[in-house]
This record gives sequence, C-alpha cells and structure tokens, in this order.
Amino acid sequence: MFDAASGFLYALLYSGSTNYTGFLLTYDRWYASIYTVIIVFIYYIRFCTHITFPGSLPVHLLVQNLLYDTSQSTIPFDRMDPEYLMKPRKWDASDLSRFMIFIGPVSSIFDIALFLVMWYVFGCNSPEHQTLFQSGWFVEGLLSQTLIVHMIRTRKIPFIQSTASWPVLGLTSVIMVLGIVIPFTQFGASIGLMPLPLSYFPWLAGILLSYCVLTQLIKQWYVKRFTKWL
Repeated sequence: MFDAASGFLYALLYSGSTNYTGFLLTYDRWYASIYTVIIVFIYYIRFCTHITFPGSLPVHLLVQNLLYDTSQSTIPFDRMDPEYLMKPRKWDASDLSRFMIFIGPVSSIFDIALFLVMWYVFGCNSPEHQTLFQSGWFVEGLLSQTLIVHMIRTRKIPFIQSTASWPVLGLTSVIMVLGIVIPFTQFGASIGLMPLPLSYFPWLAGILLSYCVLTQLIKQWYVKRFTKWL
C-alpha cells in the first residue's frame, strides 16, 4: 500500500528488534525517531482503521508507473548546476543506500497524511467509497513521485535557485496535469477511477507543498551532515 520506504520499514520491523535497535544506533537518533513514528502510524492504519479494500488497484499502479517512467525519459537532457561541473567527478554509488534511508521515509509521511485525509475528511472508510479513495491516492501518488525528481536533482532550492531544463520541466508538468485529469475522463472510469471533488485539491496542494518543504529541509541537513549530495 505504501512505497518502497514503507516496505523497508515493514522488513526492518518484522526482522526482529535487534536489527531495529541497530538501526537506531547507526543513524542519528532524532531521525531514527521519524521511522518510529511512521511505524506507529502504519500499525495504527493496519489495526485501527480496519480498511477492507485495496488502496490502489493493480491497473492504477501500472498506469502510474507508465506515466512516471515517461516523465523520466527526459532526464538525460537535463543540465547540472554550474558549480557541480567546476571540477571532474567520479561517479560513486556508495552513498545511495544512505540517501534512500534518509530521504525515503519522507514520502511515506505524506502518503499516511493523504490516507488520513481520505479516511476521515472525505469519509472513504468503506468499500462503497473505495473508488473515491483510490482516485485521490492515484493523483497524490503520481504527483509526489514526479515532483521528487525536481527535489533531488540539485542541492539547491528547486524552481527558485535551480530549475531543470525545459524538456524535464515540460514533460513532468504534462504528466502531472494528465494525472489530475485522468480521473475525470472516460479512460479513468474504465480503470476504476472517478472525478474528485474540488475540496480535495486544497488538501492535495497542502500535502505536496509540505512534502517539498520537508524534503528540502532534510536535504539541507543531509548536505551539512555528510558534506555531499549524491
């Protein structure tokens, strides 16, 4: 139901308390506490909300991934920040695991936030309302994973201090617009989506803006802590 970061959290939790304790001791305690909060919310959702329908259908995930992958096809045409190119660099993948551990759970926080909004604000807490729930989840999931490309491509503030090339900016914008429009179309209806109420979109904007702000704050902390960004 959640993304890869949540899957990691489940694996960490079910692998035993020893591994989880080791994780807490390996990384900064305050950040490890974020994982603890996420795990608590996952357990809350799992045992207290009694969800009786899937958050997404397989076809929703397939369409999401197709659109997202299409938006990434322009990445080879992106440009780097000028200061990054001032000296030759050797590609190093050793930092990727640490990057995933620190940046990965951020999206899970806002996945949980949307879950709570759809469950409590829009009353999508029964199988009769699962289509509305899945439609809201589809849009937020696609937009958040498309936005993260702009967040992680630079250590600067995206769109303000550093902007992607026009091919990247243009195609990701088109994909995000398509993601919003699809539930209102016949194609959306054919894959089990439905039009979202206008009151959904302020919540969506707030969640996505908070997602970007928190990601930027953690990114700045990450650069300061490890003196590098990817």
